[in-house]
Amino acid sequence: MNISEILELNERAREDGKSFPRTRQLFSRIQSELGRHFIGIVGPRGVGKTVMLKQLALYQPDSFYLSADTLAGSDLFQIARILSEQYKIRILLIDEIHFCKTYAKDLKKIYDFLNLRVVFTSSVFLSLFDSAYDLSRRVVLRHLYPFSFREYLLFTRHIEIPELTLNDIIAGQWTIDHMRYNYLFDEYLQGRLFPFSLEEPDCMPLLRNICSKVIRRDIPMVSNLRFDDIEKIESALEYIGKSEVDGINFS
Repeated sequence: MNISEILELNERAREDGKSFPRTRQLFSRIQSELGRHFIGIVGPRGVGKTVMLKQLALYQPDSFYLSADTLAGSDLFQIARILSEQYKIRILLIDEIHFCKTYAKDLKKIYDFLNLRVVFTSSVFLSLFDSAYDLSRRVVLRHLYPFSFREYLLFTRHIEIPELTLNDIIAGQWTIDHMRYNYLFDEYLQGRLFPFSLEEPDCMPLLRNICSKVIRRDIPMVSNLRFDDIEKIESALEYIGKSEVDGINFS
């Protein structure tokens, strides 16, 4: 890929980051995290990983955003070397790194030979530690989960309530603030766990598309599946989704 294209895409990513002024809790943790290790932001499709990388690109002046699915077979290590040596980049932000077939080898080389820190995202993280290359001491995974109900209230209604842990619930240490908005909980469960639902009044078709993409594209990237295996996974997911909570026979 031409370096000018990469530079242009990075600037577009920074501009996109301005469209998302509110950040998730994990954002602050990654910004303040110390050490030389690389950080992998992992989580399901649609959970906000790309947005978080663009926000990091906006707030970190010595960072650079790359989308791996646009590299088209380019040498990731060589791109990283050019950005580090010629453009003095210190933080490389790589979105959906699993699109780079040799990402494990390239991450190892970047860690060993360049003065560069990497933060990357992936929706298919199961293959990370299956690699023959030793990433275990070089990469720390940070999970980005769907919205908690507390986050949902904050992002949709600008309502802030105190954090409530499982131990707090067991000890009965909730307050009236935690119960005041329970009438919104059913709404939250109707597909509103994902950030894209903030802009989509009918998010269920998008959730179906995400499920289909995970089954037909992501899972085959890390597993040797036959076509009928994919159909079985789809059938199993549909069955679980339509079953009552206590109605699933796992045999």
